[in-house]
Amino acid sequence: MTASRDMLGYEQIRSKVMLQAQAMATQISTPTAKLKLRSYGQTYELSSTYQEGHMGEANALSNRVRSYIDGAYDDIRDSTYYTYDKDRRELLINYEDIVHDFRDVIGATHEFFQARDVGKTHSAMINDRLNFLQSIQYDDLKSDPFGMYTPIRMLVEKRGDCESKQVYMAGLLKMLYPAKAVFLVLLPDKQHIVAAVEMPEAPDNLTYYKDGKRYLIVDATGPSLVDVADTNILREKWDFDFGKQVWNPIHL
Repeated sequence: MTASRDMLGYEQIRSKVMLQAQAMATQISTPTAKLKLRSYGQTYELSSTYQEGHMGEANALSNRVRSYIDGAYDDIRDSTYYTYDKDRRELLINYEDIVHDFRDVIGATHEFFQARDVGKTHSAMINDRLNFLQSIQYDDLKSDPFGMYTPIRMLVEKRGDCESKQVYMAGLLKMLYPAKAVFLVLLPDKQHIVAAVEMPEAPDNLTYYKDGKRYLIVDATGPSLVDVADTNILREKWDFDFGKQVWNPIHL
């Protein structure tokens, strides 16, 4: 039931690819151009030393190793939710893939709430969904190879971390507001993630401005019940106005 692309963690992927790439770097090095590959967590550094007049050879060999790494990560694309960012040279979870693959589970939850949405305000509907996810036991899942749970696995295990809950919340928001922009917002400086939904109808004091649009910021982590009226509290807590952010769009 839960055996899927979330069974393979980045450390397993990285170790396998890096060991093979290091072996390749050693194998293709020549007396006039030598390569050395070092890995650091999710990223790596490829350096070269070469004799005078052999810089072109060193560059060509380095490109072969980089192409191998890129290709190796592409090959495992269908067996994991991790994707390789070639610019950042990092393995990153593709949250949109998770939402898409588990849209039936998220959809069933949405239908449950939709039957109770009649006559409710936007805030009340969002808060119902937030409270549901915040009530699920929090677990940092540090012992799990993948590091987060997919929606079905979180329901089966009855626990989840911030990523698990925010991905589920983003899917629910997209089903509730299919015409509105929904994002998962990574906050690398705080090692946290929240969800955001475009909401021009909401009061100015409850929204966050980005690129001329207003967004509600919601945090499904729990266990405390933080509702949509707390956007400004979340902005301050997670340093939204000054910290680094990575906005990942969510589609179905």
